[in-house]
Amino acid sequence: MLRRAHMIPLAIDARRQKYPDETSYAYSGEYIGEDHWNEHARAVISQPGDEYWQRDITL
Repeated sequence: MLRRAHMIPLAIDARRQKYPDETSYAYSGEYIGEDHWNEHARAVISQPGDEYWQRDITL
């Protein structure tokens, strides 16, 4: 679950980069990984067979 939660700070940082004048959300939850959106982050979440969307939690 901490790996899936990693998408939240990445999304926040991606939005911060696109809208620099907007006040960013301060995420205080736990996650595994870096919180900066860049090409390395894109590569990590897009690895074949381990894509981020495969980590969804189904109830």
